[in-house]
Amino acid sequence: MPFISAFDPMHYSMKELVELHEGTLIDFVTGLNKEMTAHVFSCDLCKAKGFICEICRDRKPLYSFQTQLAEPCPSMFLFFFFFF
Repeated sequence: MPFISAFDPMHYSMKELVELHEGTLIDFVTGLNKEMTAHVFSCDLCKAKGFICEICRDRKPLYSFQTQLAEPCPSMFLFFFFFF
């Protein structure tokens, strides 16, 4: 797996900047995201690390990477479904 600056989103390597300019970095990161998401949902150990919504107590686990579905509480380290 190629190195990406995933641990520090504010710093990029020259290679990543070139790939960003060429439009290939977003494709790589999108593919990596899909691959890792599929892993989490198929791995029993990873599935067990999900959170349960503290508001509605829905049994469907939330994961920190599901930013389109959940909102983290920064002071309590809990995750909540978005309620529109």
